[in-house]
Amino acid sequence: MTKDYRYIIVLPEHGESFDDGDSFESNLDDLVEVAEEYADYYHSERDGWESSWPEIFHIYSTLGKLMGEVEVQRESVPEFVGTLKPKQGET
Repeated sequence: MTKDYRYIIVLPEHGESFDDGDSFESNLDDLVEVAEEYADYYHSERDGWESSWPEIFHIYSTLGKLMGEVEVQRESVPEFVGTLKPKQGET
């Protein structure tokens, strides 16, 4: 059985403070992995795709103790889409 941890995640570069932070639950206790997991959530569920990356995440305990600051970079994965063109002379 895995243990769930609760963190408060703050993006200080967006003017957020501890009181503005997101409560985030994870079964991870490594702060880099927590930040990466939150970044995925932030990107897909909180319009993080509009952000300028890298983002710096401050990770707090629920009691308000700053546990660490993690910079997360977003990697781009190219997607290629092809379209079949008609042969010459065909419409």
